[in-house]
Amino acid sequence: MRQYALVKKTISIALLVFVSCSILSIWGIENASSLFVNLPSFIEKTEIINSQNASPYKKAVCLTINQEALWEKTNTYDQLQNQLISTMKFKVDDNSINDFYLVTFALTVIRTKFDENDNVIGTYTDPYTACFDIKNIKAGIHFANFSLKSVSRGEHSFSWQFNLR
Repeated sequence: MRQYALVKKTISIALLVFVSCSILSIWGIENASSLFVNLPSFIEKTEIINSQNASPYKKAVCLTINQEALWEKTNTYDQLQNQLISTMKFKVDDNSINDFYLVTFALTVIRTKFDENDNVIGTYTDPYTACFDIKNIKAGIHFANFSLKSVSRGEHSFSWQFNLR
């Protein structure tokens, strides 16, 4: 019975189709995560895409967002995801970048949170990546700021510098 409860707690599966995506490694990605000693808990990694083979954007800044770090008791995965996506803001050198796409997989794991009595208290999904189109950004060092709002804890933001070659 206890094993069933552990399995029950571990994984629920749902299909979420946002974008059919290619494997990121073929896009000529520069991994910027190594530049950051202290990424905030809601950002798993950052990447700069700068490749003629990339699709849909030839140049993009991508951030992998950890929903679990932004989850709050009673949040459902769709409520949380809709809130995060609708409040995402990205700026480069104080210029807003509004064009973005989400990289998810057709099969996304929805994780369930339980209280100490095994009652469901909410759900969230695996991390997903938001890529922002930076086609008009010239080569050089730039200052970026990314922010979003969780359901009730307010705004979360992350600022960093990146070098676009």
